[in-house]
Amino acid sequence: LSILFIIFLQGEFAREYKTWTITFEPHKISELLRIGTPAGIFSVLDVLTWAIFISFIVGRFGEIALASNTIAINLMHVSFMPAVAVNHAIAPIVGQWIGKGNPDRAEKRAYTATKITAVYMLIMGITFAVFGSQLVGIFNDAPEVVKLGHTLLIFAAVFQGIDSINIVISGALRGAGDTRFMTVATATIAYGVFLPIATGLAIGLNWGAVGAWVGATIYIFILAGVLFWRWQGGRWREISIFKEEAEAPIEAAAPVPQPAPTD
Repeated sequence: LSILFIIFLQGEFAREYKTWTITFEPHKISELLRIGTPAGIFSVLDVLTWAIFISFIVGRFGEIALASNTIAINLMHVSFMPAVAVNHAIAPIVGQWIGKGNPDRAEKRAYTATKITAVYMLIMGITFAVFGSQLVGIFNDAPEVVKLGHTLLIFAAVFQGIDSINIVISGALRGAGDTRFMTVATATIAYGVFLPIATGLAIGLNWGAVGAWVGATIYIFILAGVLFWRWQGGRWREISIFKEEAEAPIEAAAPVPQPAPTD
């Protein structure tokens, strides 16, 4: 943090952005909190949801189920962590194009990022489905773990391409400032659909870890549909982060002198 802060106060940063100048602008602070707080809650809820899924649903079915689940999720990191990087990249790209008054370009960039990510995650999904047993065996070669782990990776293969929509479009919505809807929708689907269905299938119907992953697959498909519907609907185009500045009248430019007419 100290190194980054020193860089922040030096050279081009200091000259162009006046990083040594301290100003207090309550309006901008409140606007950043209005946009940023739901985004922070979204991240917390996402981690909490999967922690509940692993600890209180899958974890109750014993060592084999927990080991298989942990291995499957670790392998999935190879797929979704690059997608998370795209999520972090697309947010400022969308924000910059909106700030330049070109939301159409922001929309195109988001779709391009989604396509790139979907292709990569689909390739990883096929890899999980075809070579799942070998991949699980790298971590644990117990036959029960390999068999269940491969089954869970097949579920992962099913939702890999769709999950790219969740990951990238959530970043695009964050960049556009549409964080409140994103957070409310995710929380509603996670705690109103995902966890109840996963619990009912895993515990109520005694499907075990497989039932829990069926619930996870349903959750990812529903969430992808909702987020994509929100992005395609274009409500994010109506959001203005710094409203007062956006609504301030633009001063009329001085008239450009025109050449005198000639005969």
